[in-house]
Amino acid sequence: MIGDVHWRAENPIGRVDSYQAALTEKLRECWALARHHRVDAIIQTGDLFDSPDIAQTTMDDLWDVLEEAPAPIYTVPGNHDLYGSNPETLYRTPLGHLFRRRVVINTSGVAHTLGAELPTISGQGYTFSTDIDKSQYGLFVDAPARGVSVHITHGMLLGGPPPSETMRWTSLEEAAALPNAPDVLVNGHDHAGFGVRRIGRTLFINPGALCRIKADLREIDRPVQVALLTIDEGGRAEAELIRLESARPGTEVLSRDHLIAEIEREQRRAEFTAHLSAEMREALDVSAMVDEIARTDRVDEAVRRGALRRISAALEELAGRAA
Repeated sequence: MIGDVHWRAENPIGRVDSYQAALTEKLRECWALARHHRVDAIIQTGDLFDSPDIAQTTMDDLWDVLEEAPAPIYTVPGNHDLYGSNPETLYRTPLGHLFRRRVVINTSGVAHTLGAELPTISGQGYTFSTDIDKSQYGLFVDAPARGVSVHITHGMLLGGPPPSETMRWTSLEEAAALPNAPDVLVNGHDHAGFGVRRIGRTLFINPGALCRIKADLREIDRPVQVALLTIDEGGRAEAELIRLESARPGTEVLSRDHLIAEIEREQRRAEFTAHLSAEMREALDVSAMVDEIARTDRVDEAVRRGALRRISAALEELAGRAA
């Protein structure tokens, strides 16, 4: 199992190496592992691309690497693969093109039976209702019941509380309690991953993303790994995590210098805004004073309005500079 790839041409901010070259090396190590273990299928968890707005040459670069894979690649559309996270736009995306050319195989809404003694692979790509409709983590009604069921999803499926209270998410326990829970649930989207967990009859797998895009501490320290799923003759599914040797330490490929610079910019911006706020308060006091004097001394109404209009214009300019 391979996690989120987020293929792109340019380096993410914070990467100090060649991002695309690093991903290429990791994928080729995945192909070598697949050959060594003689796998029947390669599963990728969605977000194969970082954006649907990529150049033809960028898609072709990934296409060349994917065609080196020694087994069929099964995946689902992630939110980054789609325009506006809308699954109806899949047909006009780079991932949609790879599906049409059978470079990778779309399992979203489709069940693929690999063979009499092999598992059935189904999937559910990202939609607007992901992590609202929890049933997406279960098998759909018309999926074949024969053999071990492996279901691929892309959503915020977590083994613990989310980092934000406003985040939509689903717990492993909720997915395991579904009446149509699969034997194996392979999930992507959360780059940290939760590794391999078994709850009830379901084996949950998220090895974490293949990519490192953000230079936060969690990404710098995170091991880059894939998962190997093995199903024995009795239908028992087990998985192990394999760290990639080609993945360099996070401290070598990620820099936090841009984060420090951003903090300094925020501090300067806050100081500037605070200074402008003081000026604006003084201007408001002047505005009230002008209005009071004009009314007390019976200044011509046109003169009073003109003075207040000029003060108002100055306030707007200050506000624009603060923004």
